[in-house]
Amino acid sequence: MMKPMKTRAGYSLTEHEESCIRSLKRLARKWYKNTNRLWLFSASGHLFAMLSEGNGNREPDYTDGGGIGGGRVNQNNTVCEIDIPNDGGDW
Repeated sequence: MMKPMKTRAGYSLTEHEESCIRSLKRLARKWYKNTNRLWLFSASGHLFAMLSEGNGNREPDYTDGGGIGGGRVNQNNTVCEIDIPNDGGDW
Protein backbone atom coordinates (compact mmCIF):
# COMPACT_ATOMS: atom_id res chain seq x y z
CA MET A 1 0.00 0.00 0.00
CA MET A 2 1.21 3.47 -0.86
CA LYS A 3 2.17 6.00 1.78
CA PRO A 4 -0.54 8.71 2.14
CA MET A 5 0.32 11.97 0.37
CA LYS A 6 0.73 15.15 2.39
CA THR A 7 1.73 18.73 1.73
CA ARG A 8 5.08 19.99 3.00
CA ALA A 9 3.11 21.56 5.88
CA GLY A 10 1.71 18.13 6.78
CA TYR A 11 -1.86 18.40 5.48
CA SER A 12 -3.29 15.12 4.14
CA LEU A 13 -4.91 14.78 0.72
CA THR A 14 -8.23 13.09 0.04
CA GLU A 15 -8.32 9.81 -1.86
CA HIS A 16 -9.64 11.67 -4.91
CA GLU A 17 -6.81 14.24 -4.73
CA GLU A 18 -4.23 11.46 -4.41
CA SER A 19 -5.77 9.72 -7.43
CA CYS A 20 -5.48 12.95 -9.46
CA ILE A 21 -1.79 13.32 -8.52
CA ARG A 22 -1.04 9.69 -9.44
CA SER A 23 -2.80 10.23 -12.80
CA LEU A 24 -0.64 13.30 -13.51
CA LYS A 25 2.51 11.35 -12.65
CA ARG A 26 1.48 8.50 -15.00
CA LEU A 27 0.81 11.06 -17.73
CA ALA A 28 4.25 12.59 -17.20
CA ARG A 29 5.93 9.19 -17.69
CA LYS A 30 3.92 8.55 -20.88
CA TRP A 31 4.55 12.11 -22.10
CA TYR A 32 8.33 11.81 -21.98
CA LYS A 33 8.38 8.32 -23.49
CA ASN A 34 6.13 9.03 -26.45
CA THR A 35 6.57 12.61 -27.58
CA ASN A 36 9.10 15.37 -27.89
CA ARG A 37 6.70 17.57 -29.86
CA LEU A 38 4.32 18.60 -27.05
CA TRP A 39 4.96 20.92 -24.13
CA LEU A 40 2.88 22.71 -21.51
CA PHE A 41 2.68 26.48 -21.20
CA SER A 42 1.16 28.30 -18.23
CA ALA A 43 0.08 31.92 -18.68
CA SER A 44 -1.89 33.95 -16.14
CA GLY A 45 -3.58 30.90 -14.64
CA HIS A 46 -4.33 29.24 -17.99
CA LEU A 47 -2.61 25.97 -18.95
CA PHE A 48 -2.06 25.20 -22.64
CA ALA A 49 -0.81 22.17 -24.58
CA MET A 50 1.60 23.44 -27.23
CA LEU A 51 3.19 21.88 -30.31
CA SER A 52 6.95 22.46 -30.62
CA GLU A 53 8.49 23.83 -33.77
CA GLY A 54 10.19 21.33 -36.07
CA ASN A 55 9.13 17.84 -37.10
CA GLY A 56 6.77 19.25 -39.71
CA ASN A 57 5.69 22.34 -37.74
CA ARG A 58 7.17 25.48 -39.33
CA GLU A 59 5.78 27.84 -36.69
CA PRO A 60 8.52 29.04 -34.31
CA ASP A 61 8.07 28.43 -30.57
CA TYR A 62 8.59 32.13 -29.85
CA THR A 63 7.80 35.38 -31.65
CA ASP A 64 9.45 38.82 -31.34
CA GLY A 65 8.64 41.02 -28.40
CA GLY A 66 10.16 39.83 -25.11
CA GLY A 67 9.89 36.72 -22.99
CA ILE A 68 12.13 33.63 -23.06
CA GLY A 69 14.91 33.90 -25.61
CA GLY A 70 13.84 37.42 -26.62
CA GLY A 71 10.36 36.43 -27.79
CA ARG A 72 6.83 35.69 -26.67
CA VAL A 73 5.31 32.21 -26.87
CA ASN A 74 3.78 31.78 -30.32
CA GLN A 75 0.03 31.33 -29.83
CA ASN A 76 -0.23 29.69 -33.27
CA ASN A 77 1.25 26.56 -31.68
CA THR A 78 -1.61 26.24 -29.14
CA VAL A 79 -3.29 22.83 -29.35
CA CYS A 80 -5.83 23.36 -26.55
CA GLU A 81 -6.39 24.85 -23.13
CA ILE A 82 -6.37 22.40 -20.25
CA ASP A 83 -8.78 23.26 -17.47
CA ILE A 84 -6.54 22.66 -14.44
CA PRO A 85 -5.95 25.54 -12.01
CA ASN A 86 -2.29 26.60 -12.12
CA ASP A 87 0.09 29.49 -11.60
CA GLY A 88 2.80 30.29 -14.08
CA GLY A 89 4.80 32.24 -11.52
CA ASP A 90 8.02 31.38 -9.77
CA TRP A 91 8.56 30.67 -6.07
